[in-house]
Amino acid sequence: MCSSPTTSQDRRSDKSVLSVAMINAEWLFWDDGKGGPSTKCPLDHSAGTCPWADKEEVEDHILAVAVELIEADVDIITIVEAQDCVVLQCLINAMGDKSYKPYLIPGKDTATDQNVGIISRIDPESALFRDEQRAVIRREDSPCGSTLPNPTYESGVSKHFIARFNVPGIGPFSLIGLHFLAYPTDKERCIKREAQATVIKNIFEKEMDAGREVIVLGDVNDFDADVLDASSSKPISRVSRILKYDDQGRKIMYNVAELIKSQPERYSNWWDKNDNCKIELGELSLIDHLLVSTKLRGLVESVKIYNIIQVCGSLQSDHYPVKVTLSTSSSTNTTILNK
Repeated sequence: MCSSPTTSQDRRSDKSVLSVAMINAEWLFWDDGKGGPSTKCPLDHSAGTCPWADKEEVEDHILAVAVELIEADVDIITIVEAQDCVVLQCLINAMGDKSYKPYLIPGKDTATDQNVGIISRIDPESALFRDEQRAVIRREDSPCGSTLPNPTYESGVSKHFIARFNVPGIGPFSLIGLHFLAYPTDKERCIKREAQATVIKNIFEKEMDAGREVIVLGDVNDFDADVLDASSSKPISRVSRILKYDDQGRKIMYNVAELIKSQPERYSNWWDKNDNCKIELGELSLIDHLLVSTKLRGLVESVKIYNIIQVCGSLQSDHYPVKVTLSTSSSTNTTILNK
């Protein structure tokens, strides 16, 4: 396990800024314990076979993700769909960048064994931790249209972590990485994601009450009602509202993607629905989100989604890195990069 820091260092080359990003690395799994590809990663694929056919493809996939992250050049990167600490170190090795260290606390998803971790140039203040609270959503309160037989649905968040940092120019902040249930338009999973979002909201509100700023990021598997993506996707859930507004309707978290003014550039995922290797209407979506609290919103220098790389026929992930750069200098000159 690599949940606890063994050093307390800041290995950034440029300490006037802090960059944070996330990527769903698509089954970043490395081993089945016998030197072959993991037997766990088939479970998310309808064909029933692992997307990485052999050890060579596993290694090529890790390298493909590494190439994307080298280009992005980020200080703290949340990695979704990671197997364990070993694969995070494999990723760092593939990047050839010793300024990173891996951090991960295992989650509770026994169906896939997927976890959410980070590779970071800054060591957290203390060990990563989780919050096993659960939330209840009443079906009558939800717009999802669920036909579940029970009047309420209760859920926790099996894949998440909480990491605390303290960076000069920003101060103490909490990084909360997550991976919610898939399928944005599925009515039954919709209400489950609302419960998951409520859990995360309860977590970050506790961190805020303790005087910490907050960054929430990961594969939300849902759309943002306020930030239309390249396909103008609209959510059927309240997930984005739960995550961004308090109970009085005041906005307390901001999706950095709202600062990308060009709507056609707002996508973090390409789902090639008919497997024809052509980008068609409705296939580009923004389901990976990076939210920041009010003070951090004022420190944003730039936002970028690295979504210009062709993934069809390659071993890259079908998701793209989402990155925000924050100023840590005393005088902030906010310049949004709309690209």
